[in-house]
Amino acid sequence: MKKLTILTFEEGSRLEWQKAQTLFFRESGDYTSYLMPPCIVLSELIDIRAWIDIGDGILSHTGRIERISGLWCIGIENSPFGYSCGIYLSSAEEKPSLPSYLPDSVKIKGIAEAETDGKTFRIVQSHSLKRDTAR
Repeated sequence: MKKLTILTFEEGSRLEWQKAQTLFFRESGDYTSYLMPPCIVLSELIDIRAWIDIGDGILSHTGRIERISGLWCIGIENSPFGYSCGIYLSSAEEKPSLPSYLPDSVKIKGIAEAETDGKTFRIVQSHSLKRDTAR
C-alpha cells in the first residue's frame, strides 16, 4: 500500500467536485476517478501533525493535469504548502483529458494520511485544519 498525505474539502467544495468527478466519469468512462474522494494530493508524505499554513483555505487550480505521487491530478496554483500538489482526478496508466466542468476553487477542511494500492483507498488518520493559523 502506498501512503499519501491528502487535504480534504469542506462540504460545499466536496459536493461541487463530486459533480465534476461524475461528469468526468461520464465523459471518459474512467472508473478510477472514484478511487478517492475529492481531495488534494500532496507530492510529499508529511507528518499530518506538522504545522501547515493554509491561509484562508481557498485554493485555485491551474487547469493542467500533472502526475503527483503516481496519480493524475489537476495542479494547484501557487501551492502554499511548499510541495507540488493537485486535486485527484484518476489513477489510470494513461494521462486523462481534462473534464469539461471544473469548479474555480476549492475550500480546504482538513488533512489526512491515506493508503492506496491503485484499486482500494482508505484514510488512516485525519484532523481538521484552522484557517490562517493551521496546525
